[in-house]
Amino acid sequence: MKTVTVPVIKTDEDLQQALRSLERVFMADSGTHEADEREALALVIEAYERKHYPMEPPDCVSAIRSAMEQRQYSNADVAKVLGGASRLSEILNGRRTPSLNQIRALHAHLKIPLESLINAPGA
Repeated sequence: MKTVTVPVIKTDEDLQQALRSLERVFMADSGTHEADEREALALVIEAYERKHYPMEPPDCVSAIRSAMEQRQYSNADVAKVLGGASRLSEILNGRRTPSLNQIRALHAHLKIPLESLINAPGA
């Protein structure tokens, strides 16, 4: 059994090298040494990026629009969840923030993370 050597990523240059290495083994078959290397590289790359390039959750409006697009929901579909077309329009246009019940409904029906639903646009 070959040991997988995992690089230590301390700089963006190290990150670029690790990404090139990942590209080399990306399509490796499961159960191979290269597949093990792929998994190890993915873990160290993710850890470095999480620490040095954290991503904020999208704001509420962006999260709703994205979920609608991904799930191919129409305005009418989401309006039913929110209690009417005018409520949806007000929320999407930034004139109203969703109520707690609307946040719960959006989370339950559209599977939008709660942290995005409570994140105001421009915050």
